[in-house]
Amino acid sequence: MCVNLHRYLLQYQEPIPCEQLVTALCDIKQAYTQFGGKRPFGVSLLYMGWDKHYGFQLYQSDPSGNYGGWKATCIGNNSAWK
Repeated sequence: MCVNLHRYLLQYQEPIPCEQLVTALCDIKQAYTQFGGKRPFGVSLLYMGWDKHYGFQLYQSDPSGNYGGWKATCIGNNSAWK
């Protein structure tokens, strides 16, 4: 993954955009789930970032590699809004 990040930086002379980074990480999570039959990343994650194209961003991913963008979200045992 680090090699891909450095390659992007060298090619485009700017850090990788947030959504592209989240997509790459979730592709790895999804590949392990689909082809390996394992879930080494058995956690949900929140990704927060900023880039010059879209400003501040928030993404959430689940253990299978699905992700979505949010304005506000939370994860955990009592995360449901009541």
